[in-house]
Amino acid sequence: MSAPVQTQHLLRKTHRSALVIRVPHSPQIEEFKSGLSTKEERWMPHINLAYPFHPYDCATQPNTAHMLRRLCLDTPSFTVKLSRLGRFAQRSGRHLIYAAPEDERPFMRVQEALADMFPDCADVSHYAKGYKPHMILGAVSSGQSDAFDFDAFASHWHPITFRVDTISWAMRRENGPFAIGESFDLLTSH
Repeated sequence: MSAPVQTQHLLRKTHRSALVIRVPHSPQIEEFKSGLSTKEERWMPHINLAYPFHPYDCATQPNTAHMLRRLCLDTPSFTVKLSRLGRFAQRSGRHLIYAAPEDERPFMRVQEALADMFPDCADVSHYAKGYKPHMILGAVSSGQSDAFDFDAFASHWHPITFRVDTISWAMRRENGPFAIGESFDLLTSH
């Protein structure tokens, strides 16, 4: 991937905006979500690349969209296989259950390029273990975590394979659901 053309000036960012890779809906995802506490009314199935991100509004959209198009011209599309389930604990005691890709490298390349281009929106790479691409399925509350058999739950997962041809700018108003504001085609999806 070539070096970014320019870096975004520091702008405000919001938890109502994200750059994501959309995961196609599947009966399996819905089935697994039904066994967990979810915010499914808020998010479509996705993997975050940058969150929080710049708001999708008339002040930031034109320049940010132009930069994203330029980045995507140098980013090849790729195939993803969500091959395993994992979990991590939150400070609240809840455990988030997620599906993770077999190969993280394509996500890492895109996320690193985005972090270079939008350094103020690189929050997902600041975790102790760095950026780990994943799709959240739902959560197990702290009161239920002792009784939850993760291994039995995960043993029913069957890998989901799909092609990533776009990066999407997701946004929401107030407490409504996230929707796609704009999608950007990757190099080989043209």
